[in-house]
Amino acid sequence: MAYTVQKLLTFERFLAEYRDNPGYELADGELVETEPTGPHETVSGKLATQSQSSAKNRIERHI
Repeated sequence: MAYTVQKLLTFERFLAEYRDNPGYELADGELVETEPTGPHETVSGKLATQSQSSAKNRIERHI
C-alpha cells in the first residue's frame, strides 16, 4: 500500500487563493470546505434569490 504525504497550505497561500471565497477555511494547514447551516443557510438562500431577481429586473428594463 502506498501513502502520499499531503502538503500543508500556508496562511499566505490560503489568503492568496481563497480570500474572496467564504466557502473555505484553513484548519491546521488543511483546506476545509464549509457550508452554511440552519438559519444561515435560509438567509443566504433568500439573499441569493433576491439578488437574482434584482439583476433580472435590471436587465429586462434595459432591453
